[in-house]
Amino acid sequence: MKDKAKAVSLLFILFIKAKSKKDYLKKVLRVIKKWIGSKHIGIRVIDTIGNIPYESYIGFDREFWEVENDINVNTSSCICTRVITGTQEAMDSPFMTTGGSFSCNDTDKLAHNLKGKDLSLLRGKCLEYGYKTLLVIPIKNKKGIVGVIHITDEETNKFDKSTVEFLEYIARFIAEAIQRFDLQEKLKKSEASLAKAQRIARLGNYEIDFSKNKIWWSQEVPNILGMRIKEAQPHKELFLQHIYPEDRALFIKKVKEALQTQRPVSLDHRVVGANGSIRFVHQDLEVVLNGEGEASLIFGTIQDITKQKETENRLHHLATHDYLTSIPNRYLLSERIAQAIEKGKKGIVSSLLFFDIDNFKQINDSLGHSVGDEIIVSVVKVIQGNLGEKDCIFRFGGDEFAILLDDMTNRDPYQEAEKLRKAIKEADYIDIPTKEVFDITISIGVVNLQGLENEHQVLILADNALYKAKQGGRNRVVLANPKENYILKLTETNKTVRLVRKALKEDAFTLYAQPIIDLKDNKVAYYELLLRLIDKNGSIKTPSSFIPIAERFGLMSQVDYWVIQRAMMLMSSFEEEQFFINLSGISMGNEALFKLIKEGLTEYQIDPQRICFEITETAAVKDFIKAKDWILKIKKLGCKFAVDDFGSGFSSFSYLRLLPVDYVKIDSSFIHNIHKNPTNYALAKAINEVSHTLNKKTIAEGVYDEKTIKMLKELGFNYGQGYYYGKPEEVNINKML
Repeated sequence: MKDKAKAVSLLFILFIKAKSKKDYLKKVLRVIKKWIGSKHIGIRVIDTIGNIPYESYIGFDREFWEVENDINVNTSSCICTRVITGTQEAMDSPFMTTGGSFSCNDTDKLAHNLKGKDLSLLRGKCLEYGYKTLLVIPIKNKKGIVGVIHITDEETNKFDKSTVEFLEYIARFIAEAIQRFDLQEKLKKSEASLAKAQRIARLGNYEIDFSKNKIWWSQEVPNILGMRIKEAQPHKELFLQHIYPEDRALFIKKVKEALQTQRPVSLDHRVVGANGSIRFVHQDLEVVLNGEGEASLIFGTIQDITKQKETENRLHHLATHDYLTSIPNRYLLSERIAQAIEKGKKGIVSSLLFFDIDNFKQINDSLGHSVGDEIIVSVVKVIQGNLGEKDCIFRFGGDEFAILLDDMTNRDPYQEAEKLRKAIKEADYIDIPTKEVFDITISIGVVNLQGLENEHQVLILADNALYKAKQGGRNRVVLANPKENYILKLTETNKTVRLVRKALKEDAFTLYAQPIIDLKDNKVAYYELLLRLIDKNGSIKTPSSFIPIAERFGLMSQVDYWVIQRAMMLMSSFEEEQFFINLSGISMGNEALFKLIKEGLTEYQIDPQRICFEITETAAVKDFIKAKDWILKIKKLGCKFAVDDFGSGFSSFSYLRLLPVDYVKIDSSFIHNIHKNPTNYALAKAINEVSHTLNKKTIAEGVYDEKTIKMLKELGFNYGQGYYYGKPEEVNINKML
């Protein structure tokens, strides 16, 4: 057989059904023997220390196997090791193919043309056993060579050029299969620790064969579905029966989608056990094509993720609630405002109170953050004790809070705000260590949601009202004036838009750099390049003040262009330093930007391995397929990729498993107080372990003290980044060198 498509299809089916890597390679040798008619075939696979033993072989006797099995790519020199390492002796050149194989159809001539001392380069055994033909095919994937196919025969001129090219082609698929088996083995070894993290549970696989209208499944599938022992024989209808009734349509829809698009699909759904218990599972479905390009079967994996879902629910609580006070945060506030606006359209009016603690910065600066935290907790308790049953308080950030007052039909929002202001002023706040009593006051901006259209409008009005309360002397309530303040905020937004456009035109951006430290040796491993904007007064503006507006007004792609161009110009001034460069989610799939990156690597003669692009978790999950394709496309250039702020967007670990990134930057909210916060410790540990299992390196963001660094090292994090190591500074080439 030299039909490459059919050969690969058969190899894929062997891969699916193989029990292990050894079992797979044994079956592969049998079909190769059948295809090319050679009696002596072996497959060597490189182990962790450089040995290349025969993983499987046919036709070689035990003496040959024992001698030839003791070879190491680092210490031995033979044809196999030289094919793997890419080194050559003079004798090799005439027999090397463009695909990196060694193909000799007459070993007698080869030996005759060599001097006696060079016979050792053949290791002698092939000639001693009378093999006339010698063929060594590299088994290589994108990362490099993982082994070789070693073929010999007693006949001369056994293999023509087309046979060699055919073997080189299928060797690439064999390499991918070996890599997948190795990854599965690593995942199995990590199963215990992953189980503690409650992320990866039981895993089964199945095949739906359309030609036979049958289903086959592994022994774990019945356990995951909760079947009785007597009903555990594979059956399509039985499989569907155990899918939760309301989820069956989704499963069928995904199967049809996989068949129509011939692309992998995934879904999460519920299953019902024989005893009525409900569990959550994750499924990955992939269509397998026959030689005619038609769907022959669906290969599926099913994984019990019940514990992971429970953990995700806890993570969701953490993502939507403040860690200090346990009240909802701004993410949940966004949802509730949207709901309140919709209710307003039906005549149920709500109001928003936006407040902060007066002079809170002075409290933090003079008494420390721990005292500040105690005051925040106390303020929240006082507020909660004075709210209506359906009212809710949210921590917006720092000492800023929002209160959503539900159904104001018989209530006045201004009077409600006054009641809360007085309650805070009349309460006593005592610092336990010093027993000092503080007088705390708050300023409140009030917004009536009736007639408002979106969260953006609500928060602008609330912020303007709070600002007026502050300007008016603090410890007071101000009712928002929708028309006046909204127009004012739009004016500020327009100013920012003009400022960004001017910066693009006049090159008024600049790059800052912050070091990323290798936690093994405490040396700088990388620098992250961070964008800053210089306004007309020479003041430096951080991205949070202009990036959201640039995104909203369609300027972000131009900003990304500027960053890429300037970053590559900067990198050309360095020889070895490596840099992380941020890309916005809006620029994903931008062909012009991709062309800029590709041409820039050539123009500035930059090793692509020195660049790692970053994209936030939120942007990646928002359009997962697009993000995955974009990442793979850039990685083909040789660049690396990182997912930034992981955890902040609250994604399933299934996304991390499927995203082809090299680094996972764990959001600072999980790193904060890791040495004394058990929840943050457990979450950071889980993310780190899962990332390492998936061969992704981890970077802890927001490192501020030595205790955190010590804990990160104990957990096995790869890198750290934060103010402890260095604040972002304007790029200074001499200083960085």
